[in-house]
Amino acid sequence: MTKTPPEFIEPKNLKFLRLLVIVLTITMICGIITLVLVIVIKMPNYNNTESIQLPAEIILPDNMKVETFSIGSNHYLIVTKNDEVLIYDRRTNILEQRIKIK
Repeated sequence: MTKTPPEFIEPKNLKFLRLLVIVLTITMICGIITLVLVIVIKMPNYNNTESIQLPAEIILPDNMKVETFSIGSNHYLIVTKNDEVLIYDRRTNILEQRIKIK
């Protein structure tokens, strides 16, 4: 590279362009650091040993077939293909309520 002569005056447009490049570089670095921090902070703990406790078996009345199964805080809710809702106690697995859907 050749050295610039001492009397060389940098044009204003070139100074402005250099400033824009520096600001853009700083903005991109801050953005990447922010993204990495958000991912690290918000990432769930994959070493979590807590799991949902499912019953070993639930006996459905009258050979019904399950369409959906949902777990509440103290009950299991089962919607059958016969358009019935069955609510079982979560601790005892006993049928508490049977609702016919019309």
